[in-house]
Amino acid sequence: MKLFFLLLITSLMQTQNYDFSTPKYQNSKYWQIVNDAVMGGISTSKYTFTKDALLFTGQVSLENNGGFCMLQFTPEEVSTKDIETVTVMVKSAPTTYQLRLKSSRSQSYNYHQSFKTNGEWQKISFKLSEFKPQFRGRQLDLPNFDASSIQEISILIGNKKPEKFQLELKEISFQ
Repeated sequence: MKLFFLLLITSLMQTQNYDFSTPKYQNSKYWQIVNDAVMGGISTSKYTFTKDALLFTGQVSLENNGGFCMLQFTPEEVSTKDIETVTVMVKSAPTTYQLRLKSSRSQSYNYHQSFKTNGEWQKISFKLSEFKPQFRGRQLDLPNFDASSIQEISILIGNKKPEKFQLELKEISFQ
């Protein structure tokens, strides 16, 4: 009986899943590249789709006060009611990235958590309540993420060093 209720509760919990091997999310209307060129830097990046995932590649440069590349995904609004975690399935050579969330596309700051890759496919989960607010890399004196929705999801690489990168993104899901 306990198992039945556990399965029932699990099935009633809201889940939103974005599988980037499917054509639905391979539409350019969902994606945007933002590199440090917006501030005078010369880092470059692009995204393409393989049969299995989205491929985000580029070169981070520190020249001209640069140092980051970012991929933005703007899906339909994700309600965070009954959502506690966000999970990404990624593969990249060992380095550090940031997963960033915005509750509104017009919001000037974001909420972030860092994650490390190990060269293998990884399923990495984050608690929404542990995403910290920041503006241009500086922590803000605001509460952690507690918004009712998410309108923008980004992955940023900016480790204060020049580096080439290649990140495969298979999936983002909310549970």
